[in-house]
Amino acid sequence: MTSCMTETFGNPSSGHNIGIRAKKNIRTARKKLLTVLGDRNGDFGDIIWTSGGTESNALGLLCTTKDNPNSSKHLVSSVVEHPSVLGSMKRLSQQGYIHDAVPVSHDGIVNPKTFIEIASHKDTVLATLMLVNNELGTIMPVADIATEIKKKNPQIHIHCDAIQALGKIPFDVSSLNVDSIALSSHKLHGPQGVGALWLSKQTTIKPFWFGGKQQKGQRHGTENMPGIAAFGEAVKHAHAHRSEQSARWSDYSEYLLRLTRKRYSTIYRNGSIHRMAPHILSLSIPNMPSQPLAHAMEERNVFISTGSACNQTNQQTHVLSAINIPSSDAVLRISFGRYTTKDDIEHCSSALIESINAISLHD
Repeated sequence: MTSCMTETFGNPSSGHNIGIRAKKNIRTARKKLLTVLGDRNGDFGDIIWTSGGTESNALGLLCTTKDNPNSSKHLVSSVVEHPSVLGSMKRLSQQGYIHDAVPVSHDGIVNPKTFIEIASHKDTVLATLMLVNNELGTIMPVADIATEIKKKNPQIHIHCDAIQALGKIPFDVSSLNVDSIALSSHKLHGPQGVGALWLSKQTTIKPFWFGGKQQKGQRHGTENMPGIAAFGEAVKHAHAHRSEQSARWSDYSEYLLRLTRKRYSTIYRNGSIHRMAPHILSLSIPNMPSQPLAHAMEERNVFISTGSACNQTNQQTHVLSAINIPSSDAVLRISFGRYTTKDDIEHCSSALIESINAISLHD
């Protein structure tokens, strides 16, 4: 980012030398991201750069249904989608669309047969299903579901929020069989405020706003070139080390759970153990308040969340409600990154036990 901001800082739309070099940085980042998505030459689609995951989801949902010319106005999602997806569904519902939110099992996985049946209706124009749930870490069977829906309803637009999947689990655009994929930079140690939407060649969108016709007129405005370049580097690095990091994160999850259960046996893991991304661990502690527990751990230099960072209330999240977690249970979402070490896991376990004991003493 430093070299982009000090050496190739030109407007990518400008025709002078610095602008051309800036444009090259964006092309290079696009190639890196497309390569990781299994579409190196852009045979299946292309990238639209955005301000982050929320905008990527909005573009993939609102802009593909914008000015829908026919009377088909049926939408389908799972009930545990990210707030940015459910927010877009709510906006479309206010415009006259009918939205069906398909429930999930106690393990947090949507029933493929049910989802396919609902999304195969002739009036269904849009279906969206996340690849990895941001609170539980559960992996949805997106590819299987999308393939079957397309057989029965070829005209439908299928969107996938893959923000928690990129660089964490293997997937590519050809096997997912969806029309748009939302991605974000900061989940890969890239900069905040940068995202991308992969859009299939068969799909066109109508933009939110208008201006200089950048990005083929699909997302107007000067691109965040330094952020995009850094996103490309982050994607390249995450992909190169994905296998080894995934194995390490899986070991950390089991180690943390094992260590903690030795001293507090009633703690349990949320989500399907058979379909789980390696970098997210959701734990429940019966009869324990979530926020005080999280604050107690923060005092011990362990910073975790009680759900999605996009949920700004102290109430139980829609995801936890969907899998019937008792509201009296504390739920902690622990995530691992590139720099997490075994010492961090041991410290986290000790801090968790100390925090539980401290809160229990005050009850």
